[in-house]
Amino acid sequence: MARITVCERCRSAHWSSGEENELLDAIVTDFEVSGSHRVDRSLGIQKMPDGYALMLDGDEMYFYWLREDGAQSEIHWNKWAVRRGAMLDLFRRGEHAQA
Repeated sequence: MARITVCERCRSAHWSSGEENELLDAIVTDFEVSGSHRVDRSLGIQKMPDGYALMLDGDEMYFYWLREDGAQSEIHWNKWAVRRGAMLDLFRRGEHAQA
């Protein structure tokens, strides 16, 4: 079962399922066919939470995140705002799972 933990050292959330996320890779591939690009590596030392991918639209103007269940965020021009949105979504999903 997946669970959310907060790393004491970096104070950021980590969602760990303990396995490769083939489902997310398949969804990303579908979006790449339509012209979008996966740009997780553009965050440098920071990372997207597990189960999320940072995407750049086909026009290369706006960023959005994809979640492993196929959900996606609204577009934004700032990749850091999209990352923060993914982290917030992760925490919100964790709260619902505990309720």
